[in-house]
Amino acid sequence: VLDSDLIIISPGISDSIQIIQNCISKDIPIISEIEFASWFTTSPILALTGSNGKTTTVNLLHEMCLSYGKNSLLGGNVGIPFSENVLWEIKSEMDDAVHVLELSSFQLEHIHSFSPEIAGLLNISEDHMDRYKDIYEYSSNKIKLTKNMDDAGLVIYNADDPILEKEFHNHAHSQIFSMQMQNYQKSHFKLNASKIYSGSSDNPDILFQLDETKLKGNHNLQNILAAATMAHTFGISSKAIRDAITNFTPI
Repeated sequence: VLDSDLIIISPGISDSIQIIQNCISKDIPIISEIEFASWFTTSPILALTGSNGKTTTVNLLHEMCLSYGKNSLLGGNVGIPFSENVLWEIKSEMDDAVHVLELSSFQLEHIHSFSPEIAGLLNISEDHMDRYKDIYEYSSNKIKLTKNMDDAGLVIYNADDPILEKEFHNHAHSQIFSMQMQNYQKSHFKLNASKIYSGSSDNPDILFQLDETKLKGNHNLQNILAAATMAHTFGISSKAIRDAITNFTPI
């Protein structure tokens, strides 16, 4: 390993183990599989991280893209490696793919140039404290998702999460989602007791009625708002978003 030109580290491996410390001391570049795969695609990437609800949200976003006719490739922490999807994209000569990725903090530790077109941040709560010294180190690795994004990229974040709100409140290229009425002026999609809609409450453009989805509970409403906001900013139609939500079977 110490003779390597480049190391792609498994997300399950901590930097603290001795062999990795030896690699660092020898200045051997260490990257994640997510970073490596991104070198071989120019297709748009919609990437999501968060402590809870990631899998439901990315599956929902993937279905929204498919419903709109996109060649959506779902991968990352959700099961299929990003690199496997990129290889399939290359071998099949697919020229209109979109990569939808669920990413963990472990997968984001060793990104260097990886930059999604849209980055979604769902929530931050204490997790993996056997790996990180505190929640701030954990959250900083989550937030690495956005570190290489230029003016063309957009950050979608949960304004109800205090860590994310503090980090991205003044971010120039961001869009919020929220379940709190005080944030509705800045949110594209809004929530009331019976529906999710856009526009004003006096003249709402109804996305769907809450009783039309099998996704129940406040946590799933947060997941829906995240996926719908990411899809909308990517140009997916309201009809495709609605169809995906009303046809979605919970994970």
